[in-house]
Amino acid sequence: MELQLFTDTYPYGYGEPFLDDELPVLARNFTKIVIHPLHAPEGPVRSLPPGVYLADPLLSFSPDNRKQLILHGVFNRAPLSLWEYFRCSAFTSKSKTKVFLSYWLLKRSLWKAAREFVESTDKEQEICYFYWGDKTVQLWPAIKRWAPNYHGIVRLHGSDLYEEVKGLLPYRKEYLSAIDLLMTVSKTGASYLKSHYPYLNPDKIKTFPLGFSNDVPYTNKMNQEGIFEIVSCSNVIPLKRVDLIAKALNEIQINTLTKGKFKKIRWTHFGNGSKMHELQKVILMLDDSDLEVVLAGRRDRSEILDYYTHHPVDLFLNVSSSEGIPVSIMEAMSFGIPILATAVGGTAELVTPACGKTIPPQITKDDLKGYIEAFILLSFEERSALSKGAYHEWKSHWDAETNSKAFTDYLHSIFKF
Repeated sequence: MELQLFTDTYPYGYGEPFLDDELPVLARNFTKIVIHPLHAPEGPVRSLPPGVYLADPLLSFSPDNRKQLILHGVFNRAPLSLWEYFRCSAFTSKSKTKVFLSYWLLKRSLWKAAREFVESTDKEQEICYFYWGDKTVQLWPAIKRWAPNYHGIVRLHGSDLYEEVKGLLPYRKEYLSAIDLLMTVSKTGASYLKSHYPYLNPDKIKTFPLGFSNDVPYTNKMNQEGIFEIVSCSNVIPLKRVDLIAKALNEIQINTLTKGKFKKIRWTHFGNGSKMHELQKVILMLDDSDLEVVLAGRRDRSEILDYYTHHPVDLFLNVSSSEGIPVSIMEAMSFGIPILATAVGGTAELVTPACGKTIPPQITKDDLKGYIEAFILLSFEERSALSKGAYHEWKSHWDAETNSKAFTDYLHSIFKF
């Protein structure tokens, strides 16, 4: 049986890197996989495993292009579906109205793509796997209408699951009720679905965590003196709060704190985004001679992993206000890097006392400074134990080969292909 995989942009650009780990396992368990990206941003096109093929993007433009979205979303024959504006109370604020209009225009823009997809497949059965629970999944009610024998699966992560992140996720009842399987990446996500959407059949809500593949042998690369290395890796957008890391680190006088054992903190951040300019301005205002900042920007995943392979990293930081379950943390753990992260989404399922510490989401600059200082003051033996614990936690619970195989085995048992 074939698998029809709907992504945001994969394999175009740099997004959705976790599919690099899951896709080879899926490819070994399906006769054919066809990827349908929502749109194609600028950037590289990643190579695909044997048996995986790339279809044309569902949209010829980015959904962030307001002019094109309005043009394609208004002038077509798709159902108006304006009742949702009142059902989800989008009229209660300007911000919710703005979010609603974006999703309404996207839904209408995808109507034609849904029909064309069904006409191009024309099979008795297809498994449609939507990698996110907010955008391309809006195709599903239309696909099911024209192809009732098709099966639908959706992955749910963070921003596509927790409504408070965007303030509103319209048409949710329509497409989540129609889907066959709801696959959350964390147990926290499954609990959220069950508590917030009681109309959903709880039997079709399952948790299958993501993972990361790494064949680099474990080595302890904790620094004992000199430079204390910290890394973070995320988009530079409001909910990631990267500027908070900069402000907290600026307050740490590590030379004084460690009585000269460590002379400096070197903080490297991988990632870019809408708040990069503001972050750069914050960093230019820093006055701490004990702190060296490297804004590495958006890098290919292989470059980041190469950095972890060849550089000693003492601590990985994540201070997001919302998460699904961060694969960036899994990557760091697989190299034996201890973690300090906010307890949001499924992060607490990932970061245990054996490999680091979770901290409250409502954290201030001074709070974060205290947590980082406490970690720095651990003995080399204590930090080394956390390093080894990080590696073993990853190997035991977050290896992509194991987790993706469990996912595909479950699909085999449900759909009998």
